[in-house]
Amino acid sequence: MIPTFLALILLLAPALAQADGDIIASTSWAAAYARAAGATNVRVIAPEGLQHPPDYDPKPSDLMAIHEAKYLLLGGFEGFASRLAEAAGSTATLIRLRLTFDPALVESEVLRLGQILGTQSQAEAFVVQWRHEVAEASHRLRQHPPRTCLVHVFLQPWAQLAGLEVRGTFGPKPLSVPELTRLAGLGAELILDNAHMPLAEPLASATGARRVVLRNFPGPGQGLLDVLHDNTALLEQGLH
Repeated sequence: MIPTFLALILLLAPALAQADGDIIASTSWAAAYARAAGATNVRVIAPEGLQHPPDYDPKPSDLMAIHEAKYLLLGGFEGFASRLAEAAGSTATLIRLRLTFDPALVESEVLRLGQILGTQSQAEAFVVQWRHEVAEASHRLRQHPPRTCLVHVFLQPWAQLAGLEVRGTFGPKPLSVPELTRLAGLGAELILDNAHMPLAEPLASATGARRVVLRNFPGPGQGLLDVLHDNTALLEQGLH
């Protein structure tokens, strides 16, 4: 039988490892990974709800908070990533995450983060739920007739989830006239555009293809599963 005091320590161990301010995430996407892995106290640098969080300009108070953090979570593509890493110095453990919605990579990154934070059981529980809901979303989307699409380069996992045939990709740079002409000639039925850096409205106008605008960064109070649910619903509307 485990003594009462030892059982209490084991119960509180993950929480003790996550004291307020210990975990700093660059964006809501990095924060969503941390929460999926079992973190409960995560400070997000770029305000949740920004259209394009990587463009955020950190305030001095943000940089001061990072200096006292135990863990700093980054995707590495943020325009302010180097400033955060510099502010963290040698006092924080810098963790670069592969931020994606590729189902297998989400699983591996959440489990890796759970090991680092000491919250393996929470991370494993999330992965079980994630696998179930990804399978359910994919099944729902694949009930519709196969469709062809053009997709923003950062949204390709969503096309794969829905079983779409990708005729071409675009972004992250704005579409040039030659590229617009080339893509318009591919005869795609759908266009998957990026809500954080929308580019495809001229392409949709030129082709008549249905444009579906999807997100990768969770909104305020959202997590990875919320984005999965929201984007699945938008894709279903586009496939009707």
